[in-house]
Amino acid sequence: MTEESKKEKDKKKCGLIMPISSMENINNKYTAEHWEDIKKALQKFLEKDYIVELVSDSKTSEIIQAEILNSIFNDDIVICDISGSNPNVMFELGLRIAFNKRVIVIFDKNNKVPFDINSIPHLTYPEDLNIVKMENFSENLRQKIKELLKKEGNSYIDTYGNLFKDYILKEEKIDIGTGKLILEHLGKLEDMLLNRKKEPSQDIFPWFSLISYESFEKELNNSFLIKKLLESSKNYNDFFKGVIEYIMIKYPSLKIDSFTIQNMIHKYFYKNFNNNQKEIKYDYIFK
Repeated sequence: MTEESKKEKDKKKCGLIMPISSMENINNKYTAEHWEDIKKALQKFLEKDYIVELVSDSKTSEIIQAEILNSIFNDDIVICDISGSNPNVMFELGLRIAFNKRVIVIFDKNNKVPFDINSIPHLTYPEDLNIVKMENFSENLRQKIKELLKKEGNSYIDTYGNLFKDYILKEEKIDIGTGKLILEHLGKLEDMLLNRKKEPSQDIFPWFSLISYESFEKELNNSFLIKKLLESSKNYNDFFKGVIEYIMIKYPSLKIDSFTIQNMIHKYFYKNFNNNQKEIKYDYIFK
């Protein structure tokens, strides 16, 4: 192992919880490009000493939700940008706090820290990402991270932890795999496919209309979870696993043959992922 690779391996892991999609309905400056600029700035500020990645970044074939949970729990430090109060961001921040792990909250100067979490260390940065002001922000951020790495846990649990200290996970690391999340659901789905009843259960009624691809597409388009999954998936396999999990959780008694679902997911992915559907050949003819 070279000296350079050893230094890289020894770096602490810094996870990023932040918006990645446009939020122009809240602020016209909150474009997807804006969040990408924020991410790149944070990576540039910290890359010398830390491995900086979104908690949703995946280098494995695991379902994205499993990767997010693993990163939220296991990363040495997490930076959370709450600008715009994105619901997913706030939820993931809540998980990190509940796990009693180190976290720093950041936001632009158009926002303020919610009262409920004002005990969490927080910093502001300029909305226009002014170079001079961002440099000052980066110095403060590096210093704050160094301070937090000297101790375990977070200040919220330090302040209010006695109320629920018996419920905090004690493990230092966790490994939530795909199997733990969906194996039970896969078993139930397999039973349903092998033992289909003549009369469908009540849970299938919403899916009668999904026999056509158009209705299936509408269902996925209306799901915020599917939208985020499409944005974060690196390839078709990641997306396929996520959609199957979504269907099984939302409609646990679903009775529709797996071949039809597989082809619909395939068509939806390539239509929305790269708009190159004409090059994709299908064995199944959609009605």
